[in-house]
Amino acid sequence: MDHLEISKAVRNWFKAVTDQIDEEKLLAMLSSNGFALRFPEATLTDRDSFSRWYKGIRLAFFDQSHTIRHMEIASDGTRANLSIWVNWQARTRPEGSSQSKQCDFDAMQKWEMANEKGVWVIVSYDVVDLFDNIG
Repeated sequence: MDHLEISKAVRNWFKAVTDQIDEEKLLAMLSSNGFALRFPEATLTDRDSFSRWYKGIRLAFFDQSHTIRHMEIASDGTRANLSIWVNWQARTRPEGSSQSKQCDFDAMQKWEMANEKGVWVIVSYDVVDLFDNIG
């Protein structure tokens, strides 16, 4: 049962980011006991840094999609370690350009999740490898 709930939480995260939902709903998916999100462009460890990052992402990218290619989960019922391969595609419009640009990356991610009051939340999220599929 844990694996199903954890998988659902991961899928909900990617759907929420893809749909650019309200940041408070994303923050609710992060551990209330502290979190660390490590992306190539930033490390986020509090609500303020997350808010600045997320506002920037929402402005910079549109027509996003996240496709989980593979996910491995190891859980003891209260903590879980995950390895996730995800494909991220989006469009962005470089400053000063009249044309948008396609982004297409495969990312290897390592996550740690915790079960807090019956809900699986993200404790840490590390993008450990990033591959540009366009070049």
